[in-house]
Amino acid sequence: MENRIRVFIVEDSVMLRTRLAVDICAAGAFEIVGTASGAAHALASIAELCPDIVLADIGLAEGTGVEIIRKVRECGCASPPRVFVLTNHAQPQFRRHCLGLGAEDFFDKSLEYERFLALMRQVSNDKPQA
Repeated sequence: MENRIRVFIVEDSVMLRTRLAVDICAAGAFEIVGTASGAAHALASIAELCPDIVLADIGLAEGTGVEIIRKVRECGCASPPRVFVLTNHAQPQFRRHCLGLGAEDFFDKSLEYERFLALMRQVSNDKPQA
């Protein structure tokens, strides 16, 4: 799995985590390095695994995706991961808040899933080759 983009998924729905893993891997040179349904487990795993990308929902089984956005830069990784938000809580105030905290992009699960996958394909295409 050399030169793969390492992705960590934070989503409380098992079914959606599975779908995301399949769709992200199909979008390009990605490797799913871990998943979590809550913020505390996600942050501990991110600190250990140092993924390139963290995909986070806002509503989680424990904690929130906002907590992850706030704390991911403190994870101790040499290069902090890029954070993308994919959520059903897509009201403009959530979008502004997440982007203001450092999320790189924000997507509505219901209306922008294809746009999210298009971004992932672009990220994969932009990855320098080894």
